[in-house]
Amino acid sequence: KSRNLLDDLFAPQSSLCQPCLINYKYILKYESLWLDAQMMLEEMRYKKLVDEATFASNLQKVVVEYGRIIARDEIISVYSQFSNQTMAELYDIYKWDFLIFDYDSSEFFNN
Repeated sequence: KSRNLLDDLFAPQSSLCQPCLINYKYILKYESLWLDAQMMLEEMRYKKLVDEATFASNLQKVVVEYGRIIARDEIISVYSQFSNQTMAELYDIYKWDFLIFDYDSSEFFNN
């Protein structure tokens, strides 16, 4: 079955990269990319390849080319408009992404 781009954009990431089926040595998260990359490179016995400013500059070029990064508070603001029932249904779809990639779902639910 062929997949289109929207399938990949909205599919749970855990279904795309299958972290439980493939023995990945590293999974880097965008939120901590600089620290994760440094740890990975140190473990691989590479010296620091670039400083943090260069890394941030290069990352900014990617953002400019492919679109802006949405701030976390902006995401929470959008999701706060949904009912807890809708959020629970969305959580069911993305549950494994939250668990595997260590995200906290509680901040997305209205209290």
